[in-house]
Amino acid sequence: MLFLKTGSAVYHLIYASETENASQPAKNLAKYLSNICGIKVAVCDDSKKYDHEIWLGTVNRPNAKPPQNQDDFKVVVKDCHVELVGERFGLVIACMKLAEMIRSDNVYSVEGDVSKLERDAFYLNAVQLARSVYGTYGSWLQKQRTVMTKEDLDDITLVDALVERLGDSLVLEIGSSSALYHGYIVKTDRSDYSKVTKLDPNGNILVAEDIARRIFGEAVCANAEEYVDATMLCGEESDWKLFYDASLQIAVVTPKNIVDLQDASAVVNSYSNETYLKRMKAFFHNPVLPEPTLNVEQTRREIIYSQFGTDYIFDYTVHTYDNYYSPAILAVTDTEGERILYASHEVSMLCNHKEVDTCTLLKRSVDGGDTWELLGRVDAMRWATLFELDGKISLEGNERATGNVQIAVYDPQSGGVKATELALQVLGSAPCAAAFASGRIYLGHNGA
Repeated sequence: MLFLKTGSAVYHLIYASETENASQPAKNLAKYLSNICGIKVAVCDDSKKYDHEIWLGTVNRPNAKPPQNQDDFKVVVKDCHVELVGERFGLVIACMKLAEMIRSDNVYSVEGDVSKLERDAFYLNAVQLARSVYGTYGSWLQKQRTVMTKEDLDDITLVDALVERLGDSLVLEIGSSSALYHGYIVKTDRSDYSKVTKLDPNGNILVAEDIARRIFGEAVCANAEEYVDATMLCGEESDWKLFYDASLQIAVVTPKNIVDLQDASAVVNSYSNETYLKRMKAFFHNPVLPEPTLNVEQTRREIIYSQFGTDYIFDYTVHTYDNYYSPAILAVTDTEGERILYASHEVSMLCNHKEVDTCTLLKRSVDGGDTWELLGRVDAMRWATLFELDGKISLEGNERATGNVQIAVYDPQSGGVKATELALQVLGSAPCAAAFASGRIYLGHNGA
C-alpha cells in the first residue's frame, strides 16, 4: 500500500453511486478522517469530478479498477487520487493508514494484506472503526444480511436503537438469572446461576449482589449479603432511577435523567417506549439459548467462552479462528477423598467458514471449578465424552479424518494423555455416555 499527501485543504471522499448503501459508510469514514486528522472531508457520489479525490470502492472513473481478489485490498496513488478498493475490513485498515499519512505529512508504505497485519493496538482501533462504519461485529453478519427477511432486518434496526438508547442502563426480568447490559445478556451472579431477580412482598426489586456491585459500585453495596434492594438504591437521592412494568415483569435501572420510560406512547428514535419494553422482554426468552430449566446444580462457572470479546471484530474470510464444541464434564473422588472435576472440549480451527484442523483438550479443577489446569490435548479428536475406570480418565471420540473411534487415557499418577485409534467404524457418529455392567464397558454411538 502507498499513500501520498496531496497538500490540499479539502478532500473529497467519493463513493460508488451504483453500490447499495455506500453513502453511509462513506459518511462514517469521512467523519473519522475529519476528527482524527483535523481536515475537511466532503462526501460526494461519483456523478461529478473533484480535485483531491479519495475513491471509496470502485467508483465511476475511467482508471478505476475492481480488485482482483475480493479478500484482498489495495491502495493506488495517482497524482491527487487515492483509491481504496477491495474487502470491507481492508477499506477500514486503508483509511486508518491514510489518516496516519495525513497526520505525519509523509508517504506511508505497507507490504502485504490484512491477514499479515499484527494484532496490536492499531488493529484493535481498526476493529472499533469497522463497527462504527458498518454497524456490524464482523463480515459474517454482513453476509447474513443478504439472506435475512425484512422482519429480521427490521429487528436488527430496533435492537441497535434499543442498545443505543439504554446506554449504561440495566434491564432485569423477575424470575430470571440473566440481565440485559450494554447490549449483551449477562448473568446477575456470575458464580451462581440460581440467583434470580426477585420481587419482595413490598413490591421492591431485589437483585443479586454481584450485579448490584457492578452497577452501583462497591462502596454502595459494602454491607450487602447475596441480594440488594434495587428499589431502595434508586431513591430520590440516588444517581439512578428504577422503572418497573408489572405486566411484563421487566425492571430497568437507568442513570437519572437519561432514559424515561414512564410514557408508553412516547417515541424516541422512531420507536415507542412500549415497543422498546416488549423487545427487552424478548431478550429473556430466546428459543435458541433458553435459560436452564432442569433440576440440576445451578452453580456454574465458565471454563472457556466461545464468543469474541466486546472490543474485537473478526474477518472470517481472512483469519484462522477457533470455535469450541462438544463439552463434557466428569466429577470423580480421588483416593484421598477429594472431589476433582475433569472437563474436555473440542477446539475446531476454521478459515473462511471451513474447518482446517481440530483437537480435544482435557482440563482439571481441584477447587470446584474456580480454576482449571490443562492436562493435555488429543490431536484430530472430535465429540469426546468422558468416563473413569480404575482411577484413570478416558476420552472417547472420533478421529477427524476417518471417523473411527478414538480412545485417549489420562493417568493422574504418570500424567500425560495417550491416544489410540480403534478400527471401529461408526460412520462418523458421535459417542454417547459410557455404561458399566458385568465387567464390561458399553459405549453407545449416535446412529451407530
